[in-house]
Amino acid sequence: MVDLGQPEVGRTNLQDAAALGGPAEQLAYARFLARHGELDEAHAATQRAIDHYTSADSHLYSPPAAEAFAAQAGMLRRQGRNVDAIGRFEHALTLLIQRDPYAQKVRCRILDELGIAHQNIGDLVSARRTFQESLDLRRNSGNASDVCQSLVNLARLEVGMEDLETAASYADEVVSTLRGTPPTALHANAEVLVAQVRLRQGRPEDGVPYAERALSVNQQIASRRGEAISLYVLAQCCRAAGMRREAEGYARACLEVNRAMGDEKGEQRAQWILDHLDE
Repeated sequence: MVDLGQPEVGRTNLQDAAALGGPAEQLAYARFLARHGELDEAHAATQRAIDHYTSADSHLYSPPAAEAFAAQAGMLRRQGRNVDAIGRFEHALTLLIQRDPYAQKVRCRILDELGIAHQNIGDLVSARRTFQESLDLRRNSGNASDVCQSLVNLARLEVGMEDLETAASYADEVVSTLRGTPPTALHANAEVLVAQVRLRQGRPEDGVPYAERALSVNQQIASRRGEAISLYVLAQCCRAAGMRREAEGYARACLEVNRAMGDEKGEQRAQWILDHLDE
C-alpha cells in the first residue's frame, strides 16, 4: 500500500502486523517509521524485535537477529550518533556466522550502513573498504538491484572526494539500470544523487528533472526524509540556475518537512537557502 501511494493505509496495516506478529513485522514497521522521520518510535519498534532474540528460547547468532540489532544502530546513525552506530553495526556483523544467500544479503545491508557511518565521521578509507566489500559480495550474487545500492554508496563517497567523473559514471549506471522498474527508495536515492552530481559539475538545470523524479517517488512512498532531501537539492539546483521563485518554493517546502520531523539541521540548511536567494 505504501509503494502504491497509500501510506496511511500501509501504516495502519504495518502497525497492526507489528502488534500481532513477531520481530520481522516489528522491523518492517520500524523501517516505515524511520523513513517517515519518527525515529523515537522506530527505535522502540526495533527494541521489541531485539527483545525477541535476546530471550532464552531464541537464536541470537542468526541473520534475523543481526538485522534487528543493525536496524537499531541505523536509528542511532540517523540521529547523528555515528560513533555509537559503528560499534553496533560491527557487533551485528559478528552474529552472522552463516554464509547462505540470506545471510549474505543481511551482511551487505549492514555493510552499507556501516560505510555510511564511517563516511559521516570523515573516515573515508574505512567507508570505501566497507562499500567495496558489499559491492563485491553483491556482484557475486548477480542481483542488479542490490549492486545498484552499492554503486549509489560509492558514488556518494566519490562526490565527497570531488571525483565527480567517477561519481557520475556510477550514478548514471544506476539510473539506467533501474529505469522501467517499479519505483523504490533506491530509485529516489539514485535520481537525487545524479542531481547532486550535475549541480557539482556546474550543470544545475540538468539536475532539476532528476531531483523532481526523486521528489515524486519519495512522496509516493511516504518517505519524509527522502522528500526533505529532494526538496533541498531542488532548491539548490534552482538557486544555482537562477530560478529564484522555484528555489524559494522548494526551500520553504523543505523547511516545513524538516520542521515536521524535528530535524533542526535540515531546517537550518533550508533556511540558509532562503536567506541567500539573491546571491
